[in-house]
Amino acid sequence: TKPMDEDVDAVLSKAATYLTTNSLNMTDLWVLDYMDGELVQQLHQVPTDADWGQPTMMLAYGSHHVYFIASRGATPVLDTDEHTITWSSVRDTFAKDYEVSVVNTSNGNRAVTMDRIVTKLKVTGIDEVPATCATISVTPSQWFYGYDYVNDAPVASNNSTISLAVPSAYIGTTG
Repeated sequence: TKPMDEDVDAVLSKAATYLTTNSLNMTDLWVLDYMDGELVQQLHQVPTDADWGQPTMMLAYGSHHVYFIASRGATPVLDTDEHTITWSSVRDTFAKDYEVSVVNTSNGNRAVTMDRIVTKLKVTGIDEVPATCATISVTPSQWFYGYDYVNDAPVASNNSTISLAVPSAYIGTTG
């Protein structure tokens, strides 16, 4: 085995604070370390972890792809064989393929800025919402429930109908 020489503290710049979007907290953070296309170690954190948002890994000498994924999706399932994460309900998700080469003179601290990979669907009605409206149904031609972090691509397509509850405060309004 290769020597483990570098403590990579992926400080997401005061991570607990920055693992939020639109005032909503992320619920999961994964760090997956690959060398030569093989997973060598992984870490999963949740907000109740003492070191939430400040993952620490020892990396062996050599070239790495360290994949960071932060999400607040519901019931995540990580499949490292397929290098995917799927959710029963996808919500804000950010990711980064962070390439690093570890040598004996490497600095161990890294600040990682992730890119948004999931966005929100916003439905805006142009007609007045009638008093009898309780739900709106949307049937997308493509809707993805997963992410392939190695290939940076959506996976798990499902084009079933999605029903959204209409808040009572919207009755009688437009826009």
